[in-house]
Amino acid sequence: MKASEVLLSATDVIGHRGAVYGSPRINHQRIAARLTQLLEMPITDWQACLMMVEVKLSRIQETSDHEDSFVDACAYLALACELRTETDELYA
Repeated sequence: MKASEVLLSATDVIGHRGAVYGSPRINHQRIAARLTQLLEMPITDWQACLMMVEVKLSRIQETSDHEDSFVDACAYLALACELRTETDELYA
């Protein structure tokens, strides 16, 4: 799979997951709140995305031929960047 195909697929994943799970900011704020409670330390929405990247990297280490994990990791990194750098509500 070419790098450009991975990134295009990641864009598709972000759009599809947004349609299913709603606003990425709200969804990852919820995840961050749960992680904050579990870890007993503050976690932001964009840090929650980075934690999901770690999950995907762990899966890649076990099953490197599963392209979906690479695509998902790219999507989570893109969302982390957007959540960290954008102040407006996403996909309003």
